[in-house]
Amino acid sequence: MERTGIELLHIDGRARRAQGRSLDLQFEADEESILDLTWGHPDPLLLDTAAVSAAAQDVLATDGWRAMSYGFGAGPTELREMLVDHLVTIGERRPAIDELFITAGTSSALGQLAALFCTAGDVVLVESPTYFYGLRIWGDAPVRLVGVPIDDGGMLPDALDALAGQAANNGGPRFVYTVPTHHNPTGYVASTDRRRALLKVAERHGLTVVEDDAYREVSWAPRPGEGLPPSMWSLAEEGPAVIRLGSFSKTLGPGMRVGYLSAPTEIVTRLLASGVVDSGGGVNHFAASVVGRMLATGSYLTARDRVVGALEARAEALVGPLSRAEPLNFVAPGGGYFVWVNVPGDAAEFVAAARKAGVACTNGAGFHVEAMSGPAAIRVAFSLYEPDMLADAGRRLARVARNLAA
Repeated sequence: MERTGIELLHIDGRARRAQGRSLDLQFEADEESILDLTWGHPDPLLLDTAAVSAAAQDVLATDGWRAMSYGFGAGPTELREMLVDHLVTIGERRPAIDELFITAGTSSALGQLAALFCTAGDVVLVESPTYFYGLRIWGDAPVRLVGVPIDDGGMLPDALDALAGQAANNGGPRFVYTVPTHHNPTGYVASTDRRRALLKVAERHGLTVVEDDAYREVSWAPRPGEGLPPSMWSLAEEGPAVIRLGSFSKTLGPGMRVGYLSAPTEIVTRLLASGVVDSGGGVNHFAASVVGRMLATGSYLTARDRVVGALEARAEALVGPLSRAEPLNFVAPGGGYFVWVNVPGDAAEFVAAARKAGVACTNGAGFHVEAMSGPAAIRVAFSLYEPDMLADAGRRLARVARNLAA
């Protein structure tokens, strides 16, 4: 009998606990009877271990000891050379190779930027709501976070302008952090006009834009990146500094810990001069070499497209039942891992009622810097479960909404 990915996770966790061993994975569900839509993790069965294994063997066969040594600080040459062309295929401008820096995923990149470029008292302007772990990572630095309101088209330029001006009285903001494509948590995609307007505000106030673009390749277009607005980095060749963060975690596997950033060369140079890179070389030389080989052979695109196709089907399975529940209000996602749902009444009450109905979801209040304003909302992830389970979760959430509204 074939197991689902979520069953494999539960079996692994039970076995390790029974043996008195510590867990190897971040995922740890407390109740197997709960459909837990709080985890933005990929289904284990979507991860192409065979393709990664073949690429790893190829790297070791051709590169030998070089693959196991300290790597060049900016990352393996093959991966950076392949990214120069790959970015064009996903709707970006063609970078120079010295504008690219390989990271250990977007989370690690955010941590490096905060450590190198932020000083005590700096202000970081962030969307509200925004990626809650982004808030956590920026919060590890001695900075003050200021939330900027959004609408269904992204961060509001006038609000950014006003808040940046107010913050300037206290020494001036350093960064503005945004997730403009398949936004986590709301799923919005900012238009080209909105992106240009935000760039003008950033330039006026001397802000550096940190553009978290982790979901660009998780898009339901015929080809990932097709039909999406250009990134703010692509639009800002003559404008303010933009640091765009890309990732292979959402399409290839988070355990690879391979991402990249594209930025002005002076920012890449500063990253190369950091103590971490000066000491250890490239942050993940072997894994990055494997990803570079997968891009070179085309196996990455095959793995990516399989994952994206599966995620589209899962999103449709979840939102179908939700769309038939009048008390719920949401925009069907065109990519990413999540659906942001406005719910009747109080979000905490809805989350508690949903759990009693067998579904765990995330209270939207945790995605805001300050106290949440606007409609009560929850975030639900569709990346981990199979379509039939997601359809069941959607029906349960719809019943909860009807009961609370009544």
